[in-house]
Amino acid sequence: MSKATDVIVTRRRMLGIGAGMLGSVGLLAACGQVAAPVEEAPEMEEKEAEAEAPKMETVQVDFWSLNGFWASFTEGVGLELRDEFNSMQDAIFINTLPTAWGETFEKMPAAVAANAAPDLSFAPRFTIKTLAHAGLASEMTDMVKASGTIDNDDMWQEILNDAVWQGRQFAVPFTPDARTLFIGHENMIEAGLDPENPPATWDDLYTAVGRLVKKDGARISQLGYVPHWGPGSIWASWMVPLWQMGGAVISADDSTSTLDNETTVDVFEHVVRIYDLQDGYLAAEDFRGDTDPRIVFTDRGASMIYTIFDTPHQPAYKPGFDELVHSATPSPLPPGGTNATYSGCGDNIIPNGSKNPESAFTFIEWLFEAPQDLRHALGKSRIPMRKSVANSEDYIQDDPLRREAVASMAVAGFVVGAPGGIGILGLHNQLAQTIYKKEKTIQEALKETDQLVQAVLDETLANSVLV
Repeated sequence: MSKATDVIVTRRRMLGIGAGMLGSVGLLAACGQVAAPVEEAPEMEEKEAEAEAPKMETVQVDFWSLNGFWASFTEGVGLELRDEFNSMQDAIFINTLPTAWGETFEKMPAAVAANAAPDLSFAPRFTIKTLAHAGLASEMTDMVKASGTIDNDDMWQEILNDAVWQGRQFAVPFTPDARTLFIGHENMIEAGLDPENPPATWDDLYTAVGRLVKKDGARISQLGYVPHWGPGSIWASWMVPLWQMGGAVISADDSTSTLDNETTVDVFEHVVRIYDLQDGYLAAEDFRGDTDPRIVFTDRGASMIYTIFDTPHQPAYKPGFDELVHSATPSPLPPGGTNATYSGCGDNIIPNGSKNPESAFTFIEWLFEAPQDLRHALGKSRIPMRKSVANSEDYIQDDPLRREAVASMAVAGFVVGAPGGIGILGLHNQLAQTIYKKEKTIQEALKETDQLVQAVLDETLANSVLV
């Protein structure tokens, strides 16, 4: 570690970045101590004049920040937090570089190879182990262990698992969410259904969907429930029911694809049945056109939608939800099934080749502090990283959607975050579409995809730089 870095870390502690920006006098007063006035300590004043501290050069941390609403540091509360961090001290300046979602992992190999990597980067949760095995994300295990701020025990375990490979940590999770099923009451009532008793089982769901579909001649004018509508739901549409049935898409050690079995066949038969009740997958897409599915729902074109819990609070959708009588409910269960939900997340990584890793980690630490964690979650319609913050009334604020979302995190899963997860994501997407469009039988599609996913896993591990 360079001498300059040592000075920065020391200066950071003096400035109180890791203590929530408490001033030194205020901190002493809170501890029952009072700082002596200057006039009572003339000798100290003379010594300080003789040994004036050298001026420190500011270290610029280049940060590839996601340019999307939910994790951006170039707008809203993210920008406020970045500017606050920059203004509260002179040692570190966070320079945010807006970066599209896919570019954070598509451009990283070339940036690292050219010695032009950023100091800090957002990365989707499912990419972390792939980036680590490719030598693109640096290990931060020792940094986290030495941190007096970051507490892995206070993180959501399933999310943290995707940042850790065999005990080695390569990212700090950031800005998670959870999904829930929203019910439009007016459509339910018109169909003779009770919105206060929404579908609780798969059989209930089939009955409700069949009654909620409306047609204008041969053309659909209202849908019941489209499983793949909503952010990430092309994966959630079949992964959530698979988890409900106790199945898994990959082995616990991230080494083996586990798609090709009867449980997964049953799951896809369940989802296809829902589409068939509404003239199929393609009919639903034709009905939607280019309209955001969440708008289709608030316009009453769909009666149910599985989406992020806080969607009704998000600026783009709040007006529609405010006009719609609605409620939220867990996903209907199969016989003998258990609750499960889908939870997306991003992470902050320090790329290999970062010129200022310690300074980058200082910003990660600061964001993990409870006040910043709370502000970011509330401002971005997400769930706090810290379980303690998420379960606090300061966050929940008697909001039933937030309370349900926090409770659901104990049974929340996500797409495969194993080594090779970037390639596996596309294969699982294609699997679902192939089955929903009936281009192949369920058994054929599962067998083929299982083999393709296994090849990605094997190749990624065979070429790993980690030892």
